[in-house]
Amino acid sequence: MGRRNRLMAMLTVFLALLLFLVINPGDDTLLATQIATFSATIIFIGHFLYNHIFWRMPPFNSIHNIIDISGNWKGKAIDEVGAETSFEMKVTQHFDDVKVKITGDEYISESLICRLKRESNGLFLYFMYRSRPIDKVTSKRDISFGSMIIRCDPDVLTGEFFTTKNDKNKIELYRD
Repeated sequence: MGRRNRLMAMLTVFLALLLFLVINPGDDTLLATQIATFSATIIFIGHFLYNHIFWRMPPFNSIHNIIDISGNWKGKAIDEVGAETSFEMKVTQHFDDVKVKITGDEYISESLICRLKRESNGLFLYFMYRSRPIDKVTSKRDISFGSMIIRCDPDVLTGEFFTTKNDKNKIELYRD
């Protein structure tokens, strides 16, 4: 279940219990409903805080063995002939969700699917993205898709990406 679905499920339970409490304030089940509402509230707040804040802090970050790569990164892509192109990457990361937005001179790319995975030789970010021109899309050929495999270290990201335009580039990114 995705992060958004879990959030909606918890909110629905919370609102249903709260609504029941408002509709039946004099019923014999008042205490049980109050306890259930309080419990749902605590679970909701706890999940929200863990997902957004606590997972980054010791000792929780060592339990999951995931580093925080969120923030702004600057670097370059190097194509097969050695030509370099600079670009910026913004990573938004929560405990169970990662989103990536890449901005270059001419194109902007946004992640469609992202996954952080711990391998035997380090932490890797795998993602697929859609890329489009910054100015204006004039045809379907302006839009391309690609995939990236990035090795994640606290202050440097390195890897490769491949696109539907048959590009294959190496990348190096450093924290901004």
